[in-house]
Amino acid sequence: MSWPADAVEAHYRRLKEPVPDLTKDEPKPAPKPTGRTPWTPKMNANERAYASYLLARKLDGDVLWFGFQAITILYGPDCRFTPDFLILFSDSRLELHDTKGASKIKTGKRAGENTFWAEEAAKIKTRVTAGNFPIPIYFVWSLGNGGWGKKGFGE
Repeated sequence: MSWPADAVEAHYRRLKEPVPDLTKDEPKPAPKPTGRTPWTPKMNANERAYASYLLARKLDGDVLWFGFQAITILYGPDCRFTPDFLILFSDSRLELHDTKGASKIKTGKRAGENTFWAEEAAKIKTRVTAGNFPIPIYFVWSLGNGGWGKKGFGE
């Protein structure tokens, strides 16, 4: 049941609000998305630098293809491992590379060298994945001179 136009005007006068123009069709709001919205991964600065390095190796012909966060390995509820890069080399090797921050070694005979820095949980997940997955996994980190350090797991 709809109100007559004069009843609508009287109602708005009582509310002391402007009477809307009922002759115009108001635009309908856009429908809300249903289901899950697609997720797109975003690279941080270190990952972008490594992607540039891989792109240069691709142009040289050493790398055929690489994908950013192309796979996720699920171990249980709220426990997953998503390496940063899946790489296909020209000799048909597959490798998983996970970029890490760099840190200088402070003591010992390797003092001053760059090494990777990673949370303990990341190291554990990488070791578990390397033990159960047939593709070698590497931590890679910037050496600061355009090169990248590489530490392998499951080789």
